[in-house]
Amino acid sequence: MDRPGIQEIFSKFSNCPADSARPLNQGLINDTFQVRDVEGKLYILQKINREVFSEPGLLMENIAAVLPLLSAPDYTRLELYPTLEGKLSYQDGQSEHWRLLSFIQGSVAFDLPPNLEVAENAGWLLGKFHSLLQHADPSPFNVLIPDFHDLQYRFIQFEKALEIADPERLQKAKPILGFVTHTAAILQQLVSEDLPLRLCHNDTKLNNMLFSARDHAPLCLIDLDTIMPGHLHYDLGDALRTVVSTAPEDERQLENIGFSEPHFTAFIEGLSQHLDFMNEEEKKEIPNAVAYMPFMHGLRALTDYLEGDIYYKVNSPEQNLERSYSLFRFTELALSKREFMEHIIREKL
Repeated sequence: MDRPGIQEIFSKFSNCPADSARPLNQGLINDTFQVRDVEGKLYILQKINREVFSEPGLLMENIAAVLPLLSAPDYTRLELYPTLEGKLSYQDGQSEHWRLLSFIQGSVAFDLPPNLEVAENAGWLLGKFHSLLQHADPSPFNVLIPDFHDLQYRFIQFEKALEIADPERLQKAKPILGFVTHTAAILQQLVSEDLPLRLCHNDTKLNNMLFSARDHAPLCLIDLDTIMPGHLHYDLGDALRTVVSTAPEDERQLENIGFSEPHFTAFIEGLSQHLDFMNEEEKKEIPNAVAYMPFMHGLRALTDYLEGDIYYKVNSPEQNLERSYSLFRFTELALSKREFMEHIIREKL
């Protein structure tokens, strides 16, 4: 969208005009812009992806309800700014929904942790996030994407995608199909959902965590679109897959993908400072979730590839396929490290 269009949308939220706006390459779903008003204050303006979130109003209700809970002296609070008419989001002439959030000055996010300190602080931050929400009743929150982390449901989607896939894409995906079927069966047996239902973030990859640009101190979690009832071990597994992997999730050279035991240990040490409310079954599920979550994300990427890249933003025709191969490779590594992870969790948590 051009600058005048962004300025017009921003004017629905503020009487102070926008001075500048620039797109941010943040996330695979929404369109995100950093806006500076004429007084120099910075904001995050986002267009909500209706293809993913069919009920933007319900999404915004969840965010508005959770933000007051995510406030503490050692946790940076995000601010949601209503429109001048008092609404949580603005609907433009094309029925697109826009929202305005505070910009956290002096913050930085990482796709991969640059050092062990960030790995430990990521564990601390996710632990703090859940400690703030531990007494929240998840039942009033809207379930925005049913079966979001349900592997059986995702596998059914995958099987349907196989039936409609472009023949050329299907041929390129064939080498991995046997692994997918075999590993899905293993993981469905390993992972239990007979655990407490909690209010969860549900998209806790490392680049959804903000740290101080000065000293890497943990600040807060962002991208709260998927706040809804869920299971704690999925949040932990999703975070750990990005903290512990030695390569990005769309790494083409699979030999570059490793499992960093020191980063896992550092994350668990940070986590241990908050999660005293976890029960023993939740703790035991963490190693399984570290394999389950990358596999599920890989399956979703492969399904999207077979369907023609309709869900995730891609920079190249093969990016979703490459992402799936990378995530499946990390799944293999995580399964091979279960004994190590179990030992660290018994020792630290």
